[in-house]
Amino acid sequence: MKQVAEGAGVSPQTVSNVLNKSLLVKPSTRARVEEVIEQLGYEPNFAARSLRRSHTRTLACILYQRTPEPEPDPYAALVQASISTAARAAKHDLLIHTLLSGEPGELRVLEAMFTQRRIDGAVLLASDLPDDVLGLLAAWPHPVVLLDRDAPESGLPYVAATYAEGVRAAVRHVHGRGRQRIAFVGGPPQPLNRGAQSRLTGYHAGMRECGLDVEEGYVVAGDWGYASGAAALRQLFELPEPPDAVVAANDRMALGALHAARALGLRLPHDLAVTGFGDLDFARYLHPALTTVDLPVQDMARAAVQLLLNAVAGEVKSVTHRVLPTRLVVRQSA
Repeated sequence: MKQVAEGAGVSPQTVSNVLNKSLLVKPSTRARVEEVIEQLGYEPNFAARSLRRSHTRTLACILYQRTPEPEPDPYAALVQASISTAARAAKHDLLIHTLLSGEPGELRVLEAMFTQRRIDGAVLLASDLPDDVLGLLAAWPHPVVLLDRDAPESGLPYVAATYAEGVRAAVRHVHGRGRQRIAFVGGPPQPLNRGAQSRLTGYHAGMRECGLDVEEGYVVAGDWGYASGAAALRQLFELPEPPDAVVAANDRMALGALHAARALGLRLPHDLAVTGFGDLDFARYLHPALTTVDLPVQDMARAAVQLLLNAVAGEVKSVTHRVLPTRLVVRQSA
């Protein structure tokens, strides 16, 4: 920094102001200092700066997965990219870490990132995280925000969406197109999966609003993956009276259902209407293009990062949360 200051004819404090994007520096002075920084190839020592300032300007994106080798998940990739973009806009770096399970040993690795001053706070993609693990996180003194998880009882800040209302809208839509036998392919059946519970609640609410009974065998549990959607569709079409519409709890299972329906010789959407949830990028490029519920992932990521930065700055007086609206996107599959 001293060499940069000498080369630009300014004080080391002015160089520091330029590096910290201070508005006190004149544009001409800033340009001169940045030119010398470029010439010298100067890079600040962020480890030393974090020790002095007690913060690192680094956030973490924590992904939870149940198995060591999961199926590639475009949703998790989108969440990661969205959080990265939001962190970069706030002039923070992002560290990516995966919790392979909710075991205490895994959580100790995450806690060490805080105690070693590697990160200031973490956004946790907590869709499938068990409630007991959330209880452990809530007892920490470290800033953590849950993403894609409505968990007011946890005591942690969170960002979620109107999952149940999105599925209700899908059920009402296919019923409005004349479908009477509407099945549901949901997420994992265990009660700890809050996202799956919310979507199932929305399905039952939509069926009641349409005056329809839920037929025996019309609710099938999947695991969010393509193969489970295909297996669910084959199971539904072994029933004495198969459905004429399938509402899936995510886009990957909807895609699996579409492929299985084609293999059975069904005409889509004439014989069967299919809807998804998430509006992932591939949904519009399928044939037929997938009617689905838009989950505002980028907006959710921005909200989560903002809640986290508020917590890091000590500006949170009480637990806060955001619940963002979903929106039905009608395409050719329904």
